[in-house]
Amino acid sequence: GRWNQNYQFDTLPEKLDTADQLKPGDLIFVEGTYYKTNHRPQKYNLVHIEIFLGGETGEATLGARDQKGVVKVHPSYKYKSKSYE
Repeated sequence: GRWNQNYQFDTLPEKLDTADQLKPGDLIFVEGTYYKTNHRPQKYNLVHIEIFLGGETGEATLGARDQKGVVKVHPSYKYKSKSYE
């Protein structure tokens, strides 16, 4: 829809070049390609978004990675998805 991750990406005032520039509260956009071919291709190939927290690991995020829609804190923004690569 209109308010999806692509819209958010388009309206950001600045985009960071490297992960070491992240500050708590920043949005992390995940680029990927869905494994299932029946998914509609996404603008910029953006498939997911999370909020950067930093935390003890320096890489923690808040997001709903599982298709069950449960939002939780993840120790790192680095992960392997079952739905996209």
